[in-house]
Amino acid sequence: MQSDRSLFAQVRDAIRKARTFQLSATYPEDITKPERFFQGLWYERGVGFREESSTDILFRNPQGTWRHQKGTQLAIQARGEDLDVLIDHALLIEAQFLKDAKHERFAERDQIIDGQACQAHVVTSPVLERMHESERQSEKGPTGKRREILLLDSRSRIARVIWEVQTNRQWTSLATTDFKFDQPIDPAKFEPRFGDDVRIVDADSAFEEFASLSKAVHQQERSGLIYAVHRAKRLDNGGVYLVTSVCKRRPETVARGGEWRAVELCSVQMFSC
Repeated sequence: MQSDRSLFAQVRDAIRKARTFQLSATYPEDITKPERFFQGLWYERGVGFREESSTDILFRNPQGTWRHQKGTQLAIQARGEDLDVLIDHALLIEAQFLKDAKHERFAERDQIIDGQACQAHVVTSPVLERMHESERQSEKGPTGKRREILLLDSRSRIARVIWEVQTNRQWTSLATTDFKFDQPIDPAKFEPRFGDDVRIVDADSAFEEFASLSKAVHQQERSGLIYAVHRAKRLDNGGVYLVTSVCKRRPETVARGGEWRAVELCSVQMFSC
């Protein structure tokens, strides 16, 4: 078994250097059933980011972030975020299993992927072992032996990962994840279109409208902050349910006397003695 602590770094560097990146994964909800589910991720540097599963869609571009749960008629829009930071975070989560990984050449599983000859390796890592042990203890997944087949292209970039479990001495695929670098992506992938029946709500505007101090039932200023109560409800058990916010002045308006805005909103359940 060969130890190569640079696998994680190789994947990270390939992702960071790529102009575009695509990830698609298929997996079964139940290993005993033929149905397969899909998860996809698309990224183009400076343009946008999209993540989609069987149940949810997430868009990000320099103008904003949109989230939509499929089957509903509502999408939530929020402020835009740094795309490069987001893609680093999202994709490195996918590659966590390569940290401290060991791999062994597995020539009999070599494949041709998108016209490229890719070399197969069997991968093990402490992260994978912990994942498998947790599933065995929780009885949420197959309890057989696991292995991961990693296929690398001629530039040592991951082209495919195959997750397998051994049952009755046979290896069965649990999931397959394909990686594509620097291939064209349809610009429509980054446009927040959910259908004519889906209403888009601006989360930041809705938050500030809900947390407006003019509508607070109680407020008190302490140490330059305003603590406000927006809702209060007596519970059947004798406690009180409160929705509160903490507000501070907008930095750009301090010189003009300041305008208060909510910076935190939370719900608190308080019980009487």
